[in-house]
Amino acid sequence: MSGHRPLAVVIGMPGAGKTRVGREAAQMLNVDFADADIEIEQEVGMKIPRYFKKYGEPAFREVEADVIADLLESFDGLLALGGGAPMTESTRDALADYIAAGGKLVYLEADRHEAMERAARGGNRPMLNGDANKRWMKLYEERDPVFREISNLHVHTHGSTPRVAARKLSNMIQERIVHVTGSGIEPYDVCIGEGTLNRLPEVLGQDVLRVALIHTQPVQRHSDQARALLRQTGYEVYDMLIPDAEKGKTIDVAKTIWKRLGEIGFTRSDAIVGLGGGAATDLAGFIAATWMRGIRYVNCPTSLLAMVDASTGGKTGINTDEGKNLVGSFYTPAGVLADLRTLKTLPRDIFTEGLGEVTKSGFIRDTEILTSCRSMPRSSGTSTVTIFSVRRSRTWSPSSSSARSASRPTTFPMT
Repeated sequence: MSGHRPLAVVIGMPGAGKTRVGREAAQMLNVDFADADIEIEQEVGMKIPRYFKKYGEPAFREVEADVIADLLESFDGLLALGGGAPMTESTRDALADYIAAGGKLVYLEADRHEAMERAARGGNRPMLNGDANKRWMKLYEERDPVFREISNLHVHTHGSTPRVAARKLSNMIQERIVHVTGSGIEPYDVCIGEGTLNRLPEVLGQDVLRVALIHTQPVQRHSDQARALLRQTGYEVYDMLIPDAEKGKTIDVAKTIWKRLGEIGFTRSDAIVGLGGGAATDLAGFIAATWMRGIRYVNCPTSLLAMVDASTGGKTGINTDEGKNLVGSFYTPAGVLADLRTLKTLPRDIFTEGLGEVTKSGFIRDTEILTSCRSMPRSSGTSTVTIFSVRRSRTWSPSSSSARSASRPTTFPMT
């Protein structure tokens, strides 16, 4: 074995598009692509339907598990697995080892009806013999819970063309994650990359019924995207527009939001999404912390300052006449989605304001940040957050200011 590991492994139901989408994503990423089913056919010297018919499913699953185990140790590109592969215990164990070593196991989630139709139309699927639609739904009921449990990334492709789905997949594969943990807090992830907003349904979870989307007018295009994504996924979304910047961080604004939540009948089964600059995420977190003594919330920062400071660490609050942030709490989010695409529309002066926080952290703790900033092209925008929060480790503890992984400490200052 060469000791290589796949850049990512893609799993999903028959008809989800693992091969087509995976191949396009591999081209975007400029890496090799491998389809485990094709590798199996080369190994056994015949097509899978014929092997199924001649030797049966148990024999096929044994060969499949061996081929996948080899690929997980020797292939360094993008790997797509057959629909039923993760249902084999030895394969699940091998995938768990792959994830533990830092691997990315992506569940490609297509619309059930779209995937079912494609699978039935494609034919040559031994597991769908007979009533293809009925068999597909039975397999879905068996496999979906397993796929959700073992995967550490989810890509939703409902209504997407193969190229758009491939772009979502490639963006997610290139994401960087800082895992935040510490005594007295619920661990959560800060996801950084282009297109991380697509993770919103995943971070909110399936138990959430309704979502209050708190945002400001300048980020309307991004809130439109979040709202469409949430509604497409099945959430009931309530739009809550607040004044921009510090004018949105007042008790009067909070009271207006509380009143609306009460009128709607928001419960602990619902959630808050804060989308905008630091003031918007501060207020959204404060609303989440105080409504029913705390409900789930997700921060989607759209400014550099919010990404590297305000949205992370559970700092929530509002201003009073006597000063800024005098009323608030520390209440950690379910996750932070720093979508670097939002920085492309950021005014230069607001971007420069965020750079001040980046360089401050460089002076306080890590001078290599300063070196990275000096070498950054003047026209660069989205790379700054990557330099600041992603270049090093993936785990940060606010109690110890130290990394929990093998890399150097990350430098998210939680003050």
